[in-house]
Amino acid sequence: AWSCPQSYYGTSDGCDCNCGAVDPDCANPSQTVFGCGSGETCPNDSCLPGEDDSSVPAAWSCPQSYYGTSDGCDCNCGAVDPDCANPSQTVFGCGSGETCPNDSCLPGEDDSSVPAAWSCPQS
Repeated sequence: AWSCPQSYYGTSDGCDCNCGAVDPDCANPSQTVFGCGSGETCPNDSCLPGEDDSSVPAAWSCPQSYYGTSDGCDCNCGAVDPDCANPSQTVFGCGSGETCPNDSCLPGEDDSSVPAAWSCPQS
């Protein structure tokens, strides 16, 4: 019987593992796996070692499905996300307006049209 919150079951919100029944989301390999260790899979409601994906650096500490998939620039993940080379990608893991060129948050470019004392969102 499903033991996790009902709202987690089969809602394309990620593969919820160790919930007493197989989450249908686990059939989709692009879904993030919750309840297991980094890189593990959950084919039968139990965590198993994932296949070695040599394209993801060993130092990468965020979910493997975030690495280089044009889903946004994931910063502070232990290695540079290739998505960060595209300035049109949203930056995750940094403050508003910051960039992530080397897996570290840096202030974004100065927009001199906004007064320094401005405290509301610039957009």
